[in-house]
Order: sequence, then structure tokens, then C-alpha cells
Amino acid sequence: MITAFKKTFALLLCISFCFCNPIKTSNKYQNNIYTETKKDRLVIVSDTLLSEQKINIITPLENVYAPYFALPNKDGRIVTSDNLLQYKKKLLVFTDRTCDHCTAFYPELEKFAQKHKNDFYVVAIQYDTNTEQLQKFTSEKKYHFNMLAANDAVFIDYKIMGTPTIMLLDEKNFIQKNNNGLFSLQELEELFL
Repeated sequence: MITAFKKTFALLLCISFCFCNPIKTSNKYQNNIYTETKKDRLVIVSDTLLSEQKINIITPLENVYAPYFALPNKDGRIVTSDNLLQYKKKLLVFTDRTCDHCTAFYPELEKFAQKHKNDFYVVAIQYDTNTEQLQKFTSEKKYHFNMLAANDAVFIDYKIMGTPTIMLLDEKNFIQKNNNGLFSLQELEELFL
């Protein structure tokens, strides 16, 4: 389902781009609609238009070093991605304050963080929030994992297409795995242990 979501998102992005900037050519494919992915472009064929544009398709970050960030925690202290270098394994969990899936996922994340606190440093990076909201949220819910207030730039730099998205980083902040979706404790352990 996640892969289908990413493909659909990329397709919609490409369709909107292509119809805003069409290249008109002869129509060899009368009454057919299909898409074909090439190495660095997407070809969209409809019954009236053959449009080929070279565009960047968003692909999840994986097997690269994590981009730098500097974000406030619930106490207002700035935490940077460089601060995470002291931990051997990290889970960065990208969430949104208004995301129902994220809200349902937090209890499972808390179980994982508590059970594996000696092996993983867990950080939730929450979009559309501030330090006061983080303080209130963590004190009401009694979550022990770290939370940071995110901005647009971080979600763009990390190419977040949906929440929750979980990234496993090694001791050098190299992104080893990137998964999005709602996971149980058992699924988290299967994915990241």
C-alpha cells in the first residue's frame, strides 16, 4: 500500500506538471491512456496529447547521510543532527501533529523506545507544532521518546511524502532504512532489529 501511495503521488505530481507545461506532438496513441517510467522522466500519453518532460521524481532518502537539521525540543533547546552522532543507532520518526495515523502509532513507538532504550535513540520530529505544544503533548501522554518541533525545510530535506515515516540511522547518521506507515511493536522490531 505504501509503494502504491508513492507511485500515485509521483504520478499525480507528474500529471499536474505535464499539463501545466505540455509539449504537443502528433498523437499516435488515439484513445489510449498509459504511463511509462523511464530512467529520469515519466511519459504520459493521453488520447489528445503526448507529453514528455524531464522531471525529478521524489524518491525516499536511503543509503545516504542524513541531512543536517537544528530543531527545538520541548524545553526549547536546539537539537542538531550532529548531536545524534553520539548514539550508535537512531530512529527518526517523522510525524504530523494533526495526523491520526501518527496519534495511533505513538503508543507502539513508546513501547519500542522503552523496550530498546539501550539499543536505540528514538526521536519523533513533529510537523506543525511548537515547543509549548510538545511539552503539553509529552506530559499528557507520558511519552519518553524525544520530540522535536519541525519546519517545512526539514520535511523537504528528508523527502517526507507521508507520515509517519521512520528512518534508521547508523552511528555516522547514514540512513540505512526508510519506511512509512503505521507499525505495531512487533513490526517495528522486525523492520529495525
